[in-house]
Amino acid sequence: MDLTLDLQLSVMTRAMRDVVLPALAHSDSKAVEQASLVLAFLEMMREHAPLAARYEQAELRQYLELGRQLLPLLPADDALAQSVRAAIDRAPSANAAGPEGDDAPAAIARLRAAIGELAASPLSHDGSAPSPVGRLILAAARRETTRERTWLARTGFEPDPAVLPNVESQL
Repeated sequence: MDLTLDLQLSVMTRAMRDVVLPALAHSDSKAVEQASLVLAFLEMMREHAPLAARYEQAELRQYLELGRQLLPLLPADDALAQSVRAAIDRAPSANAAGPEGDDAPAAIARLRAAIGELAASPLSHDGSAPSPVGRLILAAARRETTRERTWLARTGFEPDPAVLPNVESQL
């Protein structure tokens, strides 16, 4: 039996499109809306499944790059700098697990948390304006937001998906 992810998603998509949505056609509009959202996510997952590992690696690369750009701007003895350094040191390189066993999702979560704390700290702004640290974080956030909007464009929430780059260019 061929139980690939593509087959499983295909079966679920077909069930939603051919059975569940028609059965809900004359019922509560919220149920139809939510079932349509599930169908859109299943279709998106099926389309993106072959790219999922590349998406994860792109996200990891972005956080590692940002962390490495931030470190020279931070006082070496600062606890937040040490947190960013520790997250970088534990992160995997390429597809291998990091020295402490972090896989990519764990490394991304650790980097995101450390950089998030830094973004919320006084080191990221000079009074009312972003500091060099804050400007780097904001620029990275814009790139991440574009990548995430592109990835999720098929869900129907994007007002003008035609303005977004294609998914592969974001990986």
